[in-house]
Amino acid sequence: MPAWLHDTLQIVSFGYVVTMKSVVFRVIAGIVVGGCLLVGCSSSDKAFVPKGQIVINPQFDSAESFDGASGLAAVGMISGKDADGNDIYKYGYIDKSGKYVINPQFDLANAFDGASGLAVVGMISGKDADGNDIHKYGYIDKSGKYVINLQFDSASSFDGASGLAVVGMISGKDADGNDIDKYGYIDKSGKYVINLQFDSASSFDGASGLAVVGMISGKDADGNDIYKFGYIDKSGKYVINPQFDGAGEFDATTGLAVIVDVVGKDSIQKYGFIDKSGKLVINPKFDGVDFHAPGFHGAWGLAVVGIKSGKDSDRYYIYKYGYIDKSGKYVINPQFDSAESFDENSGLAKVSMQSGKNVDGYNIYKFGYIGESGTYVINPQFDSAESFDGASGLAAVGMISGKDADGNDIYKFGYIDKSGKYVINPQFDGAGYFDKSTGLAPVKSGGKWGYIN
Repeated sequence: MPAWLHDTLQIVSFGYVVTMKSVVFRVIAGIVVGGCLLVGCSSSDKAFVPKGQIVINPQFDSAESFDGASGLAAVGMISGKDADGNDIYKYGYIDKSGKYVINPQFDLANAFDGASGLAVVGMISGKDADGNDIHKYGYIDKSGKYVINLQFDSASSFDGASGLAVVGMISGKDADGNDIDKYGYIDKSGKYVINLQFDSASSFDGASGLAVVGMISGKDADGNDIYKFGYIDKSGKYVINPQFDGAGEFDATTGLAVIVDVVGKDSIQKYGFIDKSGKLVINPKFDGVDFHAPGFHGAWGLAVVGIKSGKDSDRYYIYKYGYIDKSGKYVINPQFDSAESFDENSGLAKVSMQSGKNVDGYNIYKFGYIGESGTYVINPQFDSAESFDGASGLAAVGMISGKDADGNDIYKFGYIDKSGKYVINPQFDGAGYFDKSTGLAPVKSGGKWGYIN
């Protein structure tokens, strides 16, 4: 079984992760989808035009976008060094003036969610036998007060589909001395609605009202756990029994979800799609999907899929990616070296193509954007690129501007519109998404993070 099927889900904010052994195919939160650039939008929904001016001076050691639930942004400051010489961060929350509303005090912090108005935070509670930090997680309100005390070994934000959050607790040790984790679901009072019982769990999705959960079914030849995944409703009852080697969320466009079938002695992964009854609609025949947002998503209701096209000089598989409709038919043939779903804000999809090799023999990729037909709207030219956000209608892109003292690439980031024209020229050392609630985006300059309008 591939490592990504049973490894830790990383709920990423900025400079930290809340780890949770969970199913693959969770869409990473953080992309603001709320603006409207497509046909049928009211004038009040249309994106504003950013200016690119610094409004909160770079002063933070880490920063993320403001969230619409609280109007606050989580920021971090280095408070010292640990025994190994690594930076110690403390996290707090600022308002759009840059003033602290909640002072830096947490060892981990996540954005406030719209379902509960709460944010996951974590504090170091000790060290394990190997000297690694042990964290406990709880939930605060936007005044910084604990609503659910620190008690969980892992925790996720509350989801809007069920009003529940996934939490995990260590229940013991296996024969090799590794933690055994069990997952369940709590309501916003902290009470268990679905008791700790699953070996893996994800949030409920809005399209089906179901959540993917996994159970260990045995060991493979190398002694690794084998997981089987199914779907539960918010009472914790199985609607689709555990049977898949991997599983993703259902999408609202087609009502389908991607699943994985591991086949053969070499454990080859094949990807297909099921409906909400668990019936296969598209047989597992593809070699890859868009791991950022697998399934049918975005403006045109297409899914990214990949196929093996050969091997490189090091005998690694080469994949080409295209797009299928809900019948499994190719709408855009496999041709790209990477591809992501079409976003609803621009109607474009980010793709990449190999453009050569660097001096160390590694592939160089250039990123561009395609339209519904698969033709380029913005030719591959960027060294780094993100999707368009709904708040500004812009996408952050990066270009390599040189090398640092260690020989690593130095990037400069700016923002383009959906014609590919720079609205904010490349000038920042890092760049995040604009959010609709404040009209601000985090950027890095001179080693510190601030915000532009």
